[in-house]
Amino acid sequence: MTEFFARARANIALSKYWGKADRALNLSAVPSLSLTLDDLVTESPRAPSLFGVGTAGTGGLIPEAVGATPSYLGNTKFAVGLDNALSGTLAFFILDFAPAPAPFQVLGQNIYIGLTPATQTFFAGITTPKVSGDAYASVRLPIPNDQFLSGAPLFGQWLVFDGNGPNGFASSGAITTTLF
Repeated sequence: MTEFFARARANIALSKYWGKADRALNLSAVPSLSLTLDDLVTESPRAPSLFGVGTAGTGGLIPEAVGATPSYLGNTKFAVGLDNALSGTLAFFILDFAPAPAPFQVLGQNIYIGLTPATQTFFAGITTPKVSGDAYASVRLPIPNDQFLSGAPLFGQWLVFDGNGPNGFASSGAITTTLF
């Protein structure tokens, strides 16, 4: 399992941008000046973790799940991203509150989520091409501000249509986070 930690250094604004001196040239009236304190950091293990291996599609591309935002209660902008996918294809994010007891295969795809009755599938649309040739997508999943959900784990996995993948699909490894 790949774990990520969020880290932020303290930054103190000594002078802050206030208005424009010249709108045509986009010059600020007061230049910004700040000081970053290297030894004063905040860390959180609350960032999503990745686990498992996805299934390759066209050109050996294995879609990748990306933890885009923190999973705190009330976060209306919580999102999960997809990277390294086939360009211009349909993408779906599958979400569950449980992992699979052991990885298993469905339609030639490695599945890491539980597929319990609570499983939900979200259509992310058509993947957006990047200059590198692969594509990305994301799905926004607003988290209710409900204390009952505090500590609940989430497990997710991407599935994309890809004619060169097993049975016409490619899939990501899984991503997990705990609601806080």
